[in-house]
Order: sequence, then structure tokens, then C-alpha cells
Amino acid sequence: MPLTPDEVREHIETDLTDDALQRLIDAAEEDLGSETAVVEYTTGIGRKIIFLRRPAAAISSVIEHASDGDLTLIVPGLTTADMRLHEGRMLERLDTGTNPSSNWDMKVTVTYVPNDLRRRTQAALDLIRLSTERRAVGSEGTGDYRMTALDSEVERKKILAAFYKDWIA
Repeated sequence: MPLTPDEVREHIETDLTDDALQRLIDAAEEDLGSETAVVEYTTGIGRKIIFLRRPAAAISSVIEHASDGDLTLIVPGLTTADMRLHEGRMLERLDTGTNPSSNWDMKVTVTYVPNDLRRRTQAALDLIRLSTERRAVGSEGTGDYRMTALDSEVERKKILAAFYKDWIA
């Protein structure tokens, strides 16, 4: 569930209006991708297990695309009896069930609900905090006081890299 301006204020001190905070929330959500449905396309050729990039809370659908020469056939009717999800990321093809097979077909399309809400919420808050604390100058000072602001684009990339690092297969 996306953050609300009030939830953001519980973590970040800001005088921004609800509308301004909502724009920052929307931008963070766009950077982080969907939280309700992820579609992955992977190659299953001869493999019993395929690995998902994000941990899955639930599998919505799996479509196998079998190849017969130049023709691609969609294998209909896969059910939860045809596969097993291990540790949220490993999807095993079962040789029991309604459409038994010992391995996945050539191409596999998996639609699932991701299970990384806590990490996602923290990354969104970090992106929003970065936006609210952005400085107009790189450094400033007076007397003995000196402050150098972080490069917000570099910091943004670090936040996104930390969130996405475990997705890469």
C-alpha cells in the first residue's frame, strides 16, 4: 500500500503541504516499481526451478510458451498444483498436478505479488527524505561553520541500487 502524507510526516519532519508530499510519494513509487503486480519473463529451458527477481507473496499466474520449431504455443491451465514456491523466490515445476512436467518450457511468464513491502517503504521514505532535504547549493559556510551537501542524484542512485540489488538474478 502506498504511503500517505501523514505516514511520511511520522518519519520525516517537513512543512510541505499534503499535495507536495503526495507528489514526492508518487515519484518515489514510480522509481520503485509496482507493489501490487510484477510480471517477469524468463527462460525455463530444461530447468526444474526458475528464480524470481523479487520475493513473491503470491503467484497470480504462470504461462509457459512452448516452442515447436518456428511456432510458439502457450501452455494453458497451469495451477498451483503444477508448481511450488520456495523461500519466495524459487519457483519449482512439479511433475505432478494438472499439467505435470519435470522442467519448465522454453519461455515462462510469471505474474506475482511482491513480498518486499518493508524494504520498499524504507526506500520510499529515504527517497522522500532526500527530496525534502535537498540543498540549492553544494556547500555553504559562515565563520567556522562549513557544510557540504550530498549530491542528491548520487544519493538517489545509491538508495535505488540498495533496493534493487537483491533482484538481479
